[in-house]
Amino acid sequence: MKNFLFLLCVLSTSVSAWAEMNPCDTIVVRKPDVVTVVTNDSLQAIKVEGKEGNPKFTYQSKIELTDSNYVSESGINSNDFSFRFGMPRHKDDATKNWVFQITANFFVGFLSAPGLPRPAEVQAGKSGELMVMPLNANYSPWKAGKHSFSLGLGLDWRMVGLTRANKFLKTNGELTFGNYPDGVRPKESRLTVFSLSFPLMYNYYSHSCGWSVGPVFNFNTYSSIVSKWKDDGRDVKEKMKNVYVRPFTVDIMACIRTEWLGFYFKYSPANMIKADHGMKFHMLSFGFWF
Repeated sequence: MKNFLFLLCVLSTSVSAWAEMNPCDTIVVRKPDVVTVVTNDSLQAIKVEGKEGNPKFTYQSKIELTDSNYVSESGINSNDFSFRFGMPRHKDDATKNWVFQITANFFVGFLSAPGLPRPAEVQAGKSGELMVMPLNANYSPWKAGKHSFSLGLGLDWRMVGLTRANKFLKTNGELTFGNYPDGVRPKESRLTVFSLSFPLMYNYYSHSCGWSVGPVFNFNTYSSIVSKWKDDGRDVKEKMKNVYVRPFTVDIMACIRTEWLGFYFKYSPANMIKADHGMKFHMLSFGFWF
């Protein structure tokens, strides 16, 4: 009996010592911003960035496994609908951070037309830009991840609306403007350009803020003018397509991102209308992006 009690005491002491040396910790992170898991034959590392109520929270854990020569990396960010993945790389290249990130963005802004011939004037409430970018691939070749390059695919609608004093006209192979018919009540006259856009940007991001700058390559696949007015209480609509917009243009875009909101500025240095086809003007837009 004494031997049994002695053995039980020794076993209890051993179990207590093992528990102190091998604690079993449980960490619960609610609504994390980014979860990154790096796994290979010799190592598994988990990194959690941000949580509910604390965007600066960071948790890291590493578990040594067996020897290996390659690692990979992946992560999901719930704030901006982004997904990133890392190309497999040799462990000797650990100083590099070959990470691709796929994001979806939306741009909504005001639009003006510098150079538009007088007396035509842009009506702010009828002019604007909407760009949907369902695919934006980011590449960061450096470990810190503050610098990256990105190439996006976007669908861009730009609309230039004139004040009711004038309306767009397509006549004699030219895009110009003129007056509404006598005795009618003008409603609107709008030029619409639809483009397939490819922004190629350099990005810098640090501490929840950043900025981007680069060219945007536009394939202008569709254009039209729509004018509307009332004549004796009757609604009249005039629409003309293919209004001599250049098929390819390049914009310059700059973006600023804060912790709460993003702002962008975009300018087209080339004339939007083909040479020898009427009026000459540029497009300038600025607004918000998400």
